[in-house]
Amino acid sequence: MVPKVSSYMSFPVVRATAEDSILTVRDLMFKHRVGSVVIMEGRRVVGIVCKGDFIKIAYNRKRYLKPLDTVKVDEIMTTPVYATSPNKTIKSVANFMSKQGVSHLPVIDSNEELVGIITKHDVLRAFSQKFHGMFKVSDFMLDNPTIVSPTHSIFYVIDVLLQSSAGKVVVVSDGKPLGIITKSDVLQPLLNINVYIRSFSSSSKTLRSLCEVFKSNTVLIASDVMTTDPIIVPHNEDLAKAADIMVKNRVGCLPVVNSKGTLVGLVVKDSIIKALRGMKTESS
Repeated sequence: MVPKVSSYMSFPVVRATAEDSILTVRDLMFKHRVGSVVIMEGRRVVGIVCKGDFIKIAYNRKRYLKPLDTVKVDEIMTTPVYATSPNKTIKSVANFMSKQGVSHLPVIDSNEELVGIITKHDVLRAFSQKFHGMFKVSDFMLDNPTIVSPTHSIFYVIDVLLQSSAGKVVVVSDGKPLGIITKSDVLQPLLNINVYIRSFSSSSKTLRSLCEVFKSNTVLIASDVMTTDPIIVPHNEDLAKAADIMVKNRVGCLPVVNSKGTLVGLVVKDSIIKALRGMKTESS
């Protein structure tokens, strides 16, 4: 039996209103370590703001020249909002997320009350616990992940990130994965460097490097901003085990290697979604 949304949804839900500033929403995301905030009007869900919305601002920096505390949530929130119910299955949610291209679904009960939120992270958690031994990593990994060299410039990295459907690149040397760079690694701090300085840990290599480039006008390279020593998995690993690693380490991808340690693929959250979509079950 495929598990239900009610067993894996997250609650309570982090909320804001359409009149709040996007700086307020950004601070809520940092405080609660969440990737989305549900926008309410009274008891009614009217929108949702996800981390990706802030990255879009970075892409369109000229559009948002105002300080973030003067930009209202309703200027960037997604509306209307797709939602699901507690009684839906994890498989049906995976199908819906894939079809609609969303990563977060508010959960609304029969009384039209917001009772939780289900995310791709929650879907991974369900998969890691309930579907061991069904698939190998090689069955659903991305076979040709986007790669860069450690010495590629940050400008080249940004270009390939924008073209990558996964939103991630693997930094490779001699075929071996050395690091990972995501869109948020590079672009979130660029959104408003002065605001982000207050919120990022001083140990953040990406932030410190980006601050330095603003001061010195030095051209960064991939190795300056990558997350080093990424967790890797062998191509013949159980896909549920890979999902468990992603959940426990709160990472969105895992480089996949062969017996020689050479990069052969990349497991992302959508790999798990795809596996769930293709499953034949008694109840979906």
